[in-house]
Amino acid sequence: MDMLKDCYHTFVNKGFDSIIALGTGSIVDFAKALNLAVCFGPEIFKNGINKTNIQSLMPFAFLPTIPGTGLETNCTARFNSQVFDLPVLAPDIALIDEKILGTANVENIINSALTALSVCCETLVLSNNPMAKAYADTGISLVMTHLFPLIEQEPYWDSNLIPDCKKDRHHLACLVHASVISGYLSANNKFL
Repeated sequence: MDMLKDCYHTFVNKGFDSIIALGTGSIVDFAKALNLAVCFGPEIFKNGINKTNIQSLMPFAFLPTIPGTGLETNCTARFNSQVFDLPVLAPDIALIDEKILGTANVENIINSALTALSVCCETLVLSNNPMAKAYADTGISLVMTHLFPLIEQEPYWDSNLIPDCKKDRHHLACLVHASVISGYLSANNKFL
């Protein structure tokens, strides 16, 4: 909470107008919490959130550095032992750049890909929304095309890390893309 207050004061005092989360997991949750704080004050975490008062937040961009869980682009945030579930918490934009992707753990890649695949398959089968079905189909194609060429290479299992070559970074970026799609799909399925 102290770090959030420090970031809140920096944001307000410097006159910033948007938030960029670089990373995954708790970094994105923190950025979502910061977005709530800069719009409604840090006291919102003590006093509680009136969901009807929250219509919009500051512009929020997400730049993943490894494959995530999909929760990064979902409308959920976990902060300070609390869970916030608001449609406005989903990032306004997710930017995937192969150059900023870090070295990824094979287990993390597989877990991320399977999570994305399950959300996309569920959406493809159950949704009546043509746009959601198109995104789900894209997510499935990304996982099926790029997961196996990336993880089947035996040397990676010994080190458990995907190295930094251009071809592998492209496969990794495509899996990150599938993860981002799955988060937006699950967020939209929940609130639509």
